[in-house]
Amino acid sequence: MSSGAHVDIVDVGHGSCVVVVTSDGVTVLDTGNRASLLSYLEREDIARVDRVLISHADQDHIGGLISMLDGGVEIGDIWLNPDASKRSAIWSALAYSLDDRQRRGGLLNVKDLGEGDAFDLGDEISATVLAPRLRLSLVGAGGRDRENRSISSNSLSGVVMLSLRGQPEVLVPGDLDWAGWQHLKASGVPLATRHLVLPHHGGSGGSPAQTAELLRELSAASQANFVYVSNGREGGYGNPRALNVNTVASTLPGSRWACTQLAVACAPNTPQGARADLLPITAKGRPTGSCCAGTIRLELVESELRRSGGAAHRSFIANAVPTPMCASLNR
Repeated sequence: MSSGAHVDIVDVGHGSCVVVVTSDGVTVLDTGNRASLLSYLEREDIARVDRVLISHADQDHIGGLISMLDGGVEIGDIWLNPDASKRSAIWSALAYSLDDRQRRGGLLNVKDLGEGDAFDLGDEISATVLAPRLRLSLVGAGGRDRENRSISSNSLSGVVMLSLRGQPEVLVPGDLDWAGWQHLKASGVPLATRHLVLPHHGGSGGSPAQTAELLRELSAASQANFVYVSNGREGGYGNPRALNVNTVASTLPGSRWACTQLAVACAPNTPQGARADLLPITAKGRPTGSCCAGTIRLELVESELRRSGGAAHRSFIANAVPTPMCASLNR
């Protein structure tokens, strides 16, 4: 029986946003870009978010937080992984929005995010931050580690494990790249999980060889049964990339796959007509027909998180997607 608690991988287009809803409150991991998350919260009748965890300072991870602040969403704690090399207008806008909300008494705490942070989210679901390590945070984006590897904003990306009753369930690695993976791997933390969200929207984690190594080793370490991609069809990013899909498929041949939006490589044209397979949850790609799975929901059922609507989505892939890259993963 479902308890009502769930984890949503929200379709925000090209961006990342995971929302955890329990009887104790709401936690958001990254916020996508612009107003997609705000629309989701309004549709789900969520007026308060207890905590927001931001993996790093890219626009497609922090833009939605500005919309939440401007839209009047009540927020408890915000845990930021700031990146001093990000001198972007969006980061400046966020800094001013946070300061304004705090001065008006509407924001309780803004804190730094790093390895070891742990949160009890309710209904026996917890979140643990596995990265970035202190040494990476101190080296900072634009620096170099002892192996002379260049450290970028993505190298510093926050990595979060969601667990149920102490058992790992969902690994959310943000935009973790190859250099960041070397440090996470060296930390020796267990990464086995049932559900894996691919880093960087199924895109590049470095050179093609480095990206393949990252995904091969991360997939092998996770031994995940389910693999998800938070990707957008717009923007010409081409995610998830065929190299990445093939690498994961060969490493986790028995896994099931779902992307929030249709990759152009899978469907040059978007399917027409009504989509009975999509869950009745806000998804950015729904109005344009860009959804693949749309917003993905993992419901707490008895002792595990189970994906809702998986069979209907697999039927959509088999019957309406011309050249699905994930065909071998969804039989």
